[in-house]
Amino acid sequence: MKKSYRIIASMLAFFMCLGVVTVPATSYALEETASNKRYLIPKPLSEEYTYEEFELNKETKLFVDVDDAEVQDEVYKNIGQALETKLETSTGFDLALAKGKPAGTNYIQMSIVDDENMGNEGYQLNTTVEFIQLKAYKPEGLFNAIQTLRQLFPAQIESKEVVSDVKWIVPTCNIQDKPEYEYRGMMLDVSRHFFTVEQVKRQIDLAVQYKMNKLHMHLSDDQGWRLEIKGEEYANLTDLGASTSCTHNGERPGFYTQEDFKEIVRYAQERYVEVIPEFDMPGHAWAALVSLPMLNSTEDGKPHAGSYDNTKPYQGWDVGWASLECHNENTYKFIEEAIKQLSAISPSKYFHIGGDEAHSTSNADYTYFMNRVTEIAQKYGKTPIGWQHYDNVVEDKEGTVTQFWSTGNAKMNSGVKYIASPADYAYIDMQYPNGSEFGLSWAAKISPERAYSWDPTNYGTKDQIVGIECPLWAETLSSDRAWDYMIYPRLPGHAEIGWTPKENRNWDEYKTRLINQRERWDNEGIQYNKDESLWPTPYIPLNAQWDFDEGEGTSITDKSGENIGTIQGGVSWSEGVNGKALTFDGSGCIDLSHKDLQGNWTAGMWVKRAANSSTNTVLLSGNEGEIKLEQWKNTQKVGISKFGVKDSTFEYSAPLDEWVHLTFVCDETGTSLYVNGEFQQKISLVIAGPAKRIGANAKSDLADSGNMTGSLDELKIFNEALTESQVKEIYDGKEISGDKTLLQELVDSTSKYVETDYTIESWAVFAQALAAANVLLEKDGATAKEITEACNALNAAIENLELVAKDNTIRIGTFNIAGGTHPDIPAMNTVLNRLKLDIAGLQEVDMFTSRNNFDMMKKFADCGVYTNTYFKKAIDYGGGEYGNGVISTIPFDQTSGESLPGGTGIEGRSYLRVEFEKDGHKIAFYNTHLSYENMEIREQQIKTLLEVLKSDPTEYKIITGDFNTSGSISEFYPFLKDYNIANGKDNVWYKTAHLTSANANVSRCIDNIITTRNLKVNSVDVHVSDLSDHDLLYIECEFLDQEVPSRQLLDLRLKEAQTYNESDYTIKSFKVLKEAIANADKLSEDAAQAEINEVVDALENGMNHLIKANYKSIISGESATAGDTWNDTRQNPNNVINRSGLTGTGLDATHDNNGSALTMWHTKNNPGEKAWIQIDLGKVCKLDEMWIWNMNQNSYSDRGFRDVKILYSEDGTTWNELRPGEDIKFKEDVSAEYPFQFAKASGNAGQAVTNLNDVNNSPVKFNGASARYVKLVANPTPGVGSWGSVNYGLSELMFVETGADKTLLDQLYAVLCEKDLDEAIYTEESWNNFVIALDNAAKILDDSNTNQDAIDQAYQALTDAFDGLEKKNTKPTDVNKLALQIAIEMAENASLENVVPAVVEEFNVALANAKAVYENASATQNEVDNAFNRLANVMHMLEFKKADMRSLQTLVNQVSKLEESKYYANTWEAFVAALEAAQDVLADENQMDQEKVNEAFTTLVDAFLRLRLIPDKSLLDELINQASRLDANKYTAGSYALVEKALANAKTVFASEALQGEIDEAVKTLETALKGLEAVNKTEEPVIPANKDTATNKAAVKTADNTAMTMFAGMMFASLACVCLFKKKED
Repeated sequence: MKKSYRIIASMLAFFMCLGVVTVPATSYALEETASNKRYLIPKPLSEEYTYEEFELNKETKLFVDVDDAEVQDEVYKNIGQALETKLETSTGFDLALAKGKPAGTNYIQMSIVDDENMGNEGYQLNTTVEFIQLKAYKPEGLFNAIQTLRQLFPAQIESKEVVSDVKWIVPTCNIQDKPEYEYRGMMLDVSRHFFTVEQVKRQIDLAVQYKMNKLHMHLSDDQGWRLEIKGEEYANLTDLGASTSCTHNGERPGFYTQEDFKEIVRYAQERYVEVIPEFDMPGHAWAALVSLPMLNSTEDGKPHAGSYDNTKPYQGWDVGWASLECHNENTYKFIEEAIKQLSAISPSKYFHIGGDEAHSTSNADYTYFMNRVTEIAQKYGKTPIGWQHYDNVVEDKEGTVTQFWSTGNAKMNSGVKYIASPADYAYIDMQYPNGSEFGLSWAAKISPERAYSWDPTNYGTKDQIVGIECPLWAETLSSDRAWDYMIYPRLPGHAEIGWTPKENRNWDEYKTRLINQRERWDNEGIQYNKDESLWPTPYIPLNAQWDFDEGEGTSITDKSGENIGTIQGGVSWSEGVNGKALTFDGSGCIDLSHKDLQGNWTAGMWVKRAANSSTNTVLLSGNEGEIKLEQWKNTQKVGISKFGVKDSTFEYSAPLDEWVHLTFVCDETGTSLYVNGEFQQKISLVIAGPAKRIGANAKSDLADSGNMTGSLDELKIFNEALTESQVKEIYDGKEISGDKTLLQELVDSTSKYVETDYTIESWAVFAQALAAANVLLEKDGATAKEITEACNALNAAIENLELVAKDNTIRIGTFNIAGGTHPDIPAMNTVLNRLKLDIAGLQEVDMFTSRNNFDMMKKFADCGVYTNTYFKKAIDYGGGEYGNGVISTIPFDQTSGESLPGGTGIEGRSYLRVEFEKDGHKIAFYNTHLSYENMEIREQQIKTLLEVLKSDPTEYKIITGDFNTSGSISEFYPFLKDYNIANGKDNVWYKTAHLTSANANVSRCIDNIITTRNLKVNSVDVHVSDLSDHDLLYIECEFLDQEVPSRQLLDLRLKEAQTYNESDYTIKSFKVLKEAIANADKLSEDAAQAEINEVVDALENGMNHLIKANYKSIISGESATAGDTWNDTRQNPNNVINRSGLTGTGLDATHDNNGSALTMWHTKNNPGEKAWIQIDLGKVCKLDEMWIWNMNQNSYSDRGFRDVKILYSEDGTTWNELRPGEDIKFKEDVSAEYPFQFAKASGNAGQAVTNLNDVNNSPVKFNGASARYVKLVANPTPGVGSWGSVNYGLSELMFVETGADKTLLDQLYAVLCEKDLDEAIYTEESWNNFVIALDNAAKILDDSNTNQDAIDQAYQALTDAFDGLEKKNTKPTDVNKLALQIAIEMAENASLENVVPAVVEEFNVALANAKAVYENASATQNEVDNAFNRLANVMHMLEFKKADMRSLQTLVNQVSKLEESKYYANTWEAFVAALEAAQDVLADENQMDQEKVNEAFTTLVDAFLRLRLIPDKSLLDELINQASRLDANKYTAGSYALVEKALANAKTVFASEALQGEIDEAVKTLETALKGLEAVNKTEEPVIPANKDTATNKAAVKTADNTAMTMFAGMMFASLACVCLFKKKED
């Protein structure tokens, strides 16, 4: 609808005179209140709107700014002039177009820039209030940019005539865009029906506005050959082959000369569209076959016809029945000539060779033909494209493209390139679901939603897809109207699929944009399908009477003058019952074009039937059914039909050549026939009232046309079921009273409309129509005509109700207006209004205070825009009140507020809440201002707010405020679990506070807007000004139907987690974080919020419980005293050690800059010798460092300590002085008495540690000094002992205790946890000792405050417990010394250079002991293991030089001695693979990659550790044999059953790859059963196992695990040695 600003202004003036409306005196009074955001298709990659406007006017200039002269000419002609013409046509402006750079303002600039990242078709579009800039890498990108610019203008820009009373505005925005796919095409079938050059050009112009860049022209088919091929022997191709077409909806013969085709190509090229020609073959070639005898090997030169006429092209739409002769050389002569000529005039790199539906071509012939034609096309430099099935036969898959058109779940072949055109989604000749005038439906009926709901990657991989195409076949299409109807509204959806990434597409969001294209299409003259799912038309009841008394002309009009019918064909005027009538000769009809009547209906008419040869004649026809004068199948009886369901017949035939009155009355129970006012019969069939056509079928696909022969007069149709008496009245020609049911229902339905939702003008019309309807409902005897007119008027008013600008968004601001600086409220109001904010939360609002003695809220309201306000006091101040406010253009339904938690010396804080409704959405809006003084207080306040928000049931919630965070964004994290934050969206943080004067140098992200997750934050921005010491933060939010999961907190936490260095922490603690990071990385894109929060919790838990492997514990101190303090309550010395004002927990914490020094300590003026502070650490510690945060009290940072001496003491009585190390070089001179110089503070919030004033800002080094007390004494001279002030102070101190090293304990613990130890094979006592030691090690590892002694004790205890694990029931067996041998040989090769003497001594003793045990033939396995462990333990203490491959070589040499026969095959195979890999590394004599060597070493060690010895089953075998020989009859049933059970288990274990423990258990069980046998004959000797040696019976075969454990220890030793060696070399 075109908006007239003059009309709106007049209406507003009228209401203002009545005192109804108050309009503020601003330049925006008459502007649209709607968002200026346009509905762009296809959706750009990114678009940001700032809600100001550029206005095109007659002074606007267009500039083509391109350096290259040739390119400049191209852009000037194809783009500049095109834009100039488009704009001038509708605006009427005479715009200036020039080459060169613009000057001044009010211009549109088109530039080519050197930015390959844009791609050939990408562009940038930037609009400000002063100019528009279009930038691209290539001209085609600029062309795409002007298509977007067209859609940014009002829809009237597409008008073909000058439109007045329109502001030609473009919203200020920034758009960056480029396509997803290079190929985005539409196919036009010009063969089934021919279309002219101009008609094709028109479709190109319409398609390019949606950035379509390919036009595929289907130039040949069975029905016609449409392109001139020069040469006498080919003349018949167009003489005959182009002489006909399909006949459905009319013939359209014709062809393009080569000059015509070149003109289409030229026209398309100027619009950056590539024309791709197609000759379809070997099928679909009938037109060529009948035109060229050379193509047929028959005697008469005519093709094999079957049942088809072989003298002319085919005119139906059967497919697949004809084929070129694939082994006739003339076929290829013709094809090559056609391709040769076409290639000369077609610059496209593609040539489409068809190939579809060749059903009468054998597969062998098809394969031969398609490959040969492929070669011909390639010969002329073309890339062939073929319809699907081409992909199955073409040999050159790399140099060809297949067009995919399958339906359902079909998939693309791998290794083939495709253009995606799935017929059940992309074919735009398919009918619409809710009825279509044109098209077919064999693939599917395709709605606009279905046409949008697919993606090429549903069928194949992204890398094999060239692009998309929507084909338009023309069997039923013969006009521009038919083309438009089938193409629109579906083509824009396909365009977006080709342009916009899949993840950015959503039907519900796209639907809104599509609906808004309608006005553009109306202006362009596109005859689109007005799809009811997009643009529903309200039902209008039909109550009409046609007297047919016009007597001439080709139309009829009912008595209301609103329902007009058009006479078609053989219908003439004649004499009727009353005046004139219409006579039908069996070839004509009258189109009423009304929808079927809903509900009950009546149709009455005078009819005179004439003799005819038809077997089916229609009175009234509609979409669902029709009334028959003569029912189908020559019954000659009156009937009624429901299409596709039933044909019903009344037992009545109208007389020939005689007038008779027929009335049909239909209700929910059936349809009744009245003849001359008398009831005749009722049948049960019910149909919607037919009112689309008189005298013939309205449905096109029925068996015949149903044309009537006879006359008709006085036709009356009512949207109600008349009573019998009313039927009599219309037969008698009387005016009947109408049924008010439909009118009443319509009036009742209007209760849902709300006046404030609609424009003043449209509501006034609606209110008038509604009032008239209500009057009529009260009137007795209202006629059907009156009721119908009232229904029509009210329906029309409803349809024309115009919504006040609602775009399902809300614009929100938060602004600390700095009440203490006397804010300029009118200026602030102007900014808020210009940014079109709906609502804003304000902080630091004064109400009648001494500094601002007026009502700030009222002052905003008096500006006339934000007339709805609310204030909530935080504190009493200056004789008035100070707190938070909210201003809004929307009225509030509820208002409230509460105080927030505070503390002593903390300024009072509050929050407010207002509730209102916008666009049907209930919103709870909160505004707050949190404490700046103390982070702990802020945490309490945030907790309170979260509890309030959680208990608020309102669907949509927003909270604005100044949160006064202390420089760390982590203070917003509590909100992010359940809400979105705007400042920080996409990790972009706006520093909204730029405090000045006393707050100099502060810049923080402290202002924010927080929303529930059913509000999508579309944009975030700040308005920078000097109106306050804060910038205005403002956002636009879109209302969603449900909450959308957010990863905002997950992204922040994951990024933080990934900063931790694994080597800094214990294996045990880092493993938890590592698993959490892995789970975060693999979290699915569609994860629910609960899943996301669970991963966040895991990350936070992992980070919070990290334990340093070699850590230094941080000590804040127990208490502090000072020689002097300004105020014991507010500047107490304990502030220096109580972490007040700190954000963060470690040495990387930052300190706030509290203006009142509430988190700091400082002295009074000139404290002299009292300028000291003393810290009590609470215990004697071995101090390593002291870290300093010097005093940063806003601009008073000069109060911090400068030149200092440092004393320390264990008892507070005897003091030692600390002196700086030689490596500390201070930036300024210091005296010997005060040798340390502290760095000056910045005065900023979020201040990092300051430390010493040296080059590196080093901490103070204590180097392990023992101290409980530390005293800092400043030089008493101000400016020397301090940084300039007469006061002295500090913000925070932290002390670091000498570190403890958990590395060895951590590694041992990790190794033992990885080891699969079996409790069952160890004695109870040794296992319990091991578990206790393991649990203690875990506690020590998790304890951040443990000391080195405890760590060393835990390590030794765990080592001893592991060594002391004792296996059950071991029996002597061969002692395995291989691991000890390897350890000895490796130890002998170890270097002892630079190793401490004590370790060397222990090493030599351990090595000597190992050798002695190894050489002792009588040594037990336990002695061997102990010797190995002692040697391995001392080797842990050795520090080798950087290793090369010698360690790996040694390991390979040793493990190569192992014998395959002694190990299980599955573990041996993995070992061999690792060994071979290690040998490959060793074989490279130039190997320089130490990591690769390390990896081979580690992998081989791991494989070696996993080897499993084949256990000894000999004893079990012997027992099985013995038990198997027993005679069951000799023993009691009970005792023998136990043997049988034990024997079965023993056999199972024997047959499996059991561990030794399982074998031992089976032996024990079987032995026990055998011993327990009871003989039937008591004289029978008891059964004793064959081996009667008691010790042997009780012993178990040595386990495989024992050998592996021994080997494991050796590998552990080797691995550690290797790692230490590498580390040393790296150092």
